[in-house]
Amino acid sequence: MFKACTPQFRSARSVVEIGAARAAVSSWWHLRRRGLWRRWCATRGAAAAVAAVLVMLGGVVAATPAAAAVAGGQVYTWGGNSLGQLGRDGSGLTPGTVSLSLPPGTLVTDVAAGYGQVLALTSTGKVYAWGWNNDGQVGDGTTTNRDRPVLVSMPAGVTVTAIAAGWGESLALTSTGDVYSWGNPAGLGRSDTTTNATPGRVELPSGTTATAIGAGGNHGLVP
Repeated sequence: MFKACTPQFRSARSVVEIGAARAAVSSWWHLRRRGLWRRWCATRGAAAAVAAVLVMLGGVVAATPAAAAVAGGQVYTWGGNSLGQLGRDGSGLTPGTVSLSLPPGTLVTDVAAGYGQVLALTSTGKVYAWGWNNDGQVGDGTTTNRDRPVLVSMPAGVTVTAIAAGWGESLALTSTGDVYSWGNPAGLGRSDTTTNATPGRVELPSGTTATAIGAGGNHGLVP
């Protein structure tokens, strides 16, 4: 049983994904060391257990203890749902669609999952989020868990091109090369952490233009 539940980590495609892979191994080892991985596998099955560790492979991201994928402009989730991270009702044993109230012609182009929060990026550069929100990682200005997608409160005029989610923080890369963060103050990369439940600009060195982002255990990555 335990062997069947051991996740498979394939080669990362960039320095950002190396950081995500390290977070994946860390999350899995944390569960295994505490004896929770075997328990999850025994009660939920191998498929659900393997979906419970962060992976970034071919447009699929998974987190502890939920997973998400985007296909055809729609979001699919599976896994645990104790924190609302599925963003929908129903069983998490098989993938199910998440309903987002999007304008006509708008599609979801990417998803990112952290420890308990899930982010979805749309074709118009907006970000939606749901799930665990104890540190404000959903980004709607509250610390209330969300079991349905809500719009992340990005500043007016900002267009997001990439997203990342870590243990307790969430990140967004903009079309101008800026990075915004929200959630756990330890992973925000900015001095003002009093407004951590809403996105704020990461304080990158002067003249730096970010081209990609990644998030791990309360830390962010910008190559």
